[in-house]
Amino acid sequence: MIEPEVAFFDLKDNMDLAESMLKYVIAFALDHCADDIQFLKERQEQEESTKPQSERSTMDLVTKLHFVVDNEFQRLKYEEAIQILINSTPNKKGKFQYPIEGWSQGACKKYGKGKIVVFGEAAMFTAQLAGPNKRPIGMNSPDAQENHQLLLNIIHWLDGRMD
Repeated sequence: MIEPEVAFFDLKDNMDLAESMLKYVIAFALDHCADDIQFLKERQEQEESTKPQSERSTMDLVTKLHFVVDNEFQRLKYEEAIQILINSTPNKKGKFQYPIEGWSQGACKKYGKGKIVVFGEAAMFTAQLAGPNKRPIGMNSPDAQENHQLLLNIIHWLDGRMD
């Protein structure tokens, strides 16, 4: 559902809204949840103390959160972001669980005791008919027959049936 207030936003307006919302939520957490933030900061420091110095974060959690609130977000094209990841030192040294080789719709990662899956575009997991010609996209697309299996694999990975 789209709110009437943003129905006529363009991409820049949507990015501005997302940035301001994220900054607001982080600033609110910093102002109203200081004990929780301190607890998370200590947990991060404890976890990082087991890593070699070269793999530790250069900023603690509170500094990172203030950095997000106090700075403008960088805006770049998807192609530029992919090139940054491809050329990054961790990618070149094989540090990523899934090496970055080109375009992707999402990412998955083990984090602590949990697992995270993030998708920038979830249409691939829906069954839609797009445009005036009712072109099938997502699960309906004849060009993406592997989407069903991909979604099942993700669900099975998240629930622990696959590693």
